[in-house]
Amino acid sequence: MSNAKQRSREITWIPCKNLSVVWAEAQRPLLTSHAQNIADNFDPDLFGVLAVTKPNGAGVYHIIDGHHRKVGLEVKYGPNEMAPCQVFDAEDPARAAQIFDSINSHRKNPQPIDLFRVRVTAGEELQNDINRIVIKAGYVVGQRAVNALTCVSSLQSVHQSYGPVILEAALRLIRKTWGDDNSAASGHIIRGIGMFLSEFRHIDFEV
Repeated sequence: MSNAKQRSREITWIPCKNLSVVWAEAQRPLLTSHAQNIADNFDPDLFGVLAVTKPNGAGVYHIIDGHHRKVGLEVKYGPNEMAPCQVFDAEDPARAAQIFDSINSHRKNPQPIDLFRVRVTAGEELQNDINRIVIKAGYVVGQRAVNALTCVSSLQSVHQSYGPVILEAALRLIRKTWGDDNSAASGHIIRGIGMFLSEFRHIDFEV
């Protein structure tokens, strides 16, 4: 069945207590901490739709995809809470595993730089503070712009490990030393200079 046909399936609302992993061999193991995190930060707009099989003789639907979300929903609201589901014609673990594989193999995870820019737009405090520092130092977070930085994981690491002052000092020192050479502002250099400035922050580098 094509992806378009899968997306066109009607949504069926099923109680959490009737949703379970019947065939463990057709699913990944449950990570309890992940399910608890979903419960603690539950957002109905982000829940999505579960993929399940038709019910077995006991009225239980095997969860093909969305086990962690289902457990998080159940922890948050109880076993009688209704979950939106798409029901697939799968009657054995082999078919359930094929659908699970198809759903997850065709997903393209967003790149760190895309997540960073989206979180800036969403108003996340950490990403907005880093973005402010980057711009103040004469850079931008991007891929093709002049003075563009793509190493967002390094920016976040230095900010969280050593603080915003060290991150700004590191970027200003890199800019003062190498000018518009984007290759100088790599993740390794940012992390290294951030660590160095944190260790010798009592020295005035006039940056």
